[in-house]
Amino acid sequence: MPTDAFGNVVFTGLGQKVRKYVRVSQDTPPSVIYHLMTQHWGLDVPNLLISVTGGAKDFNMKPRLKNVFRRGLVKVAQTTGAWIITRGSHTGVMKQVGEAVRGFNLSSSYNKREVVTIGIGTWGTVHNRESLLHPSGSFPAEYHVDEEGQGHLTCLDSNHSHFVLVDDGTHGRYGVEIPLRTRLEKFISEQTKERGGMAIKIPVVCVVLGGGYYTLNVSTGRVGEAPGDESCCRWDNWPQVLLPASSGSLAREGKEFVPHEVEKGNRHVAGPSPGGVEGGAGRPQVFDQ
Repeated sequence: MPTDAFGNVVFTGLGQKVRKYVRVSQDTPPSVIYHLMTQHWGLDVPNLLISVTGGAKDFNMKPRLKNVFRRGLVKVAQTTGAWIITRGSHTGVMKQVGEAVRGFNLSSSYNKREVVTIGIGTWGTVHNRESLLHPSGSFPAEYHVDEEGQGHLTCLDSNHSHFVLVDDGTHGRYGVEIPLRTRLEKFISEQTKERGGMAIKIPVVCVVLGGGYYTLNVSTGRVGEAPGDESCCRWDNWPQVLLPASSGSLAREGKEFVPHEVEKGNRHVAGPSPGGVEGGAGRPQVFDQ
């Protein structure tokens, strides 16, 4: 499918490390994007998919939670060969993920593989997106992170390794990428890898960090809920880890609201609770310390 924004990108003033990016239509088949990732970008098929969502505004994490998040999430991703998927912007939970990846890379002295951190965002909300345009591709494009001038738009996060930017022709409308991200994550979860002579589907863990009721709607699969809409069953059978930040309605009400809402949908959850990752449905663990 033709596009006029694809190739490599470097972030001006933030080193010469090259990232990959592509602009796609909202109706692009997930199989096409997966083929691009594994065949053209050269990514190894993941052993685990970590899907992260949460607050879009900047927030401060409590030190203990930040330590758990950085040493847990990113180390697991690096040691297992996982892909981390976020919205890819330099704000909120996406920025926290990027900083966790950067901090882990700087603090690790041993030989390690790169943490694959994929930002799936909305093209029409990316500040300075014009610098990514070139009919023959950019090798590389030079992207400038300009937080002061971004207004209601957002910049890409330089600590993500790959970007899929979803375009529906609108400007400044957030959430355009969610249906395609939903379909892509579902498609990846249905792929298999050979382990011990057996074909095993790729497991998925969903991490919710901060945010409010919109985040809860996303994480419990209510975005675009309508008869026949696949996005209404986004995380139906995937383990969930809920990490309230120090602000936002999820932080204030998570312990009461989240378990009730997730249990209603009979979700599988992650954490030291009955059911857990390996068992049946149980209460989600809300880490808030």
